[in-house]
Amino acid sequence: MKLLNKDDVLKGKIAVEDLKPCVYFLISKNEIVYVGQSINLLTRIGGHKQDKTKIFDSYFFVECALDKLSYFEAEYILKFYPAYNKALPNNFHYSSFKTLKQSYNINDKIIKEIILQYNLKEYFIYNIRYIKKRDFEKAFTKYLKSKPKEKSKPKEKNISLAPFHNHIHQSR
Repeated sequence: MKLLNKDDVLKGKIAVEDLKPCVYFLISKNEIVYVGQSINLLTRIGGHKQDKTKIFDSYFFVECALDKLSYFEAEYILKFYPAYNKALPNNFHYSSFKTLKQSYNINDKIIKEIILQYNLKEYFIYNIRYIKKRDFEKAFTKYLKSKPKEKSKPKEKNISLAPFHNHIHQSR
């Protein structure tokens, strides 16, 4: 390797402002093994190399708007199913069954019924089931509209005998 002169270094410089948010891919032996997101890619890649929990020999990245990072990270995880990704990032585009149950106060049986009835696509990452939130919201609304409304039973009036009882005692 030849030592660069000052002009060569200055021609190749990268402004700090040019560091953009991105979705990155860790690659090992030409296989995508991990998809992540970062606002400081060099630090993030360095962290992966240092902690040695992910084995990779190269990386690739695509710049992305900050507010779209989680969306595109999730889409790429579902597209490539990398070995080191254990879950989807928290985002507004996908929900796990656990989140759906909590958000809608429903059980697995109803979720499965909605998935089958409205032909929703399920995604699995390490046995965690995910569904696109928007698709589920639409299907859930249709599901609720399709269910017959329960007839409400007339409320029984609570008749208190206390005033009558007091009247009897007073008239004696």
